[in-house]
Parts: sequence; C-alpha cells; structure tokens
Amino acid sequence: MPLKIFLIILSLSIAPTATQAQSQIWTVPLIFESGGVTAPTSACLTTPLPVEGPQKDIYEFWRNSDWGPLKNPEPSFCNPEDRNFNYKARWGGGELIFVGQDYTAEMYDEAGAAAVAMLFEQMQAELKAGSLSDYFSHFTERARKKYESWYDTETAELLKKQFVDNILAQRPVFVIDAEPIFVLYTRGTTHPVVALKGSEGTSDVQVIYFVRQDGALQRVGDNMGSAFDEIFQGTRFVDAALEEHPFSSWKKE
Repeated sequence: MPLKIFLIILSLSIAPTATQAQSQIWTVPLIFESGGVTAPTSACLTTPLPVEGPQKDIYEFWRNSDWGPLKNPEPSFCNPEDRNFNYKARWGGGELIFVGQDYTAEMYDEAGAAAVAMLFEQMQAELKAGSLSDYFSHFTERARKKYESWYDTETAELLKKQFVDNILAQRPVFVIDAEPIFVLYTRGTTHPVVALKGSEGTSDVQVIYFVRQDGALQRVGDNMGSAFDEIFQGTRFVDAALEEHPFSSWKKE
C-alpha cells in the first residue's frame, strides 16, 4: 500500500470524536518529520487546553501540520482507547502515550517490534558478510542514495571501518511502535557522533528510525533535528533506554 494512501487511512482512523473535540483535554498524534518522511504517528500527546509548558511545542507542531486544524478542516486526533498504549510519560501538564516493547523481555507482545528487531539483525548480518548492496537496500530511497554515495566516494578507510563497526556493535533494547514509524533504541554505539547524551553525559545509546512503506519496513536514515527528534532523542528518553529493563519506569500498570 503506498505511503500516501496509508496515511489517509490512518488520519481517518484517528479522526476526532464529538466528545473529544468539545472537551478541554485533547489527544493529538505526534508528527514525524525526518529524512524526507513526514507522517502522523500513533504515539500521542494528551494535553489540557489551553496548552502551556513543554508540551506546547509538540501541540503547535501538530496544529500547524497538514493534519492539524490550521490546514485541515477535519484535523487528526488520537483515541487513547484505540490501541493498547502500555507506556506513558508525564510531559509538562500533559502525557506522552505510546506502544513500546522491551527487547530484554522473554516474550514480545508486539508483532511490529519483533519485525523491527529481525530486520535490524538481518541488516547487521548482511553488513558483516560484506553485502553492502543488500544492507543499503533496506533504506528508504533517499537514505540509500545518500549513504551509498558517501560509502562509495569516501577515501578514508578508517571512517568506513568506524561506520561498519558502530553498526555491528549495537544491540536492540527497546522499540516504540508508532505506526507507520518505529523508533528503535540500541546500546553499544561506538561512534561518538551518533551516541546520544543522557543526564550523566554521553551514553552508548543510538536511535534509529524505520518507516513502514508499501508493507515493508525501511530505515529512514539521517535524523534532521525535528521536534520529533528532540523528544525521542532527548535526555529523558535516553535515560529511560539506559534502565536495566528499558523504559520500565514508564510502564503503565
């Protein structure tokens, strides 16, 4: 299914109910914008109106997007009862709610989470075997062209080795299932450029985005410093990924 059609279906599935539209607490989708992909996700912000505090940037990004009320006469809302949201985080006067999977658990509850882990491990195996064309084939077209071009033209063999070593050293620890976007947290990052900072300084955590397009998962590639990045690559999320059981302090009971 083309991404555009998928997004239209997703928007319809999270259209506001009359009750939500009239209430003083709204639940809106977080908008993903990175690596040339823009989409409403099934990770959501619940916030009282008027919106003040840290959640305002998230709300305003949705409000001004193609799925918000300034550009869309039927803006997209989330219905918290539509999905089994199993994680939540206080965010200013509101809450972020999302579906997540701890990869340290004995069993996976989310089918999408298992697919992301399997794809990441497949990509690692292809890279370890030297099958670069197979590895890059799992990227979106834009990301594939960028990374292949860099690798093919880079003359410093040390940088190429660092690129490969960093990917092979990572292990998946947690994923946020925010269809059509999946936010994968890994540990073991060896390259300081991509290692994220927690409250105690640089960590070994990296965030990798995947998008489901035409029924297949693809790696998005570069992170572009969007509002979405500021949340999921921020200190609070990095600290949660560093927990012995990642994000366990945010698990809903």
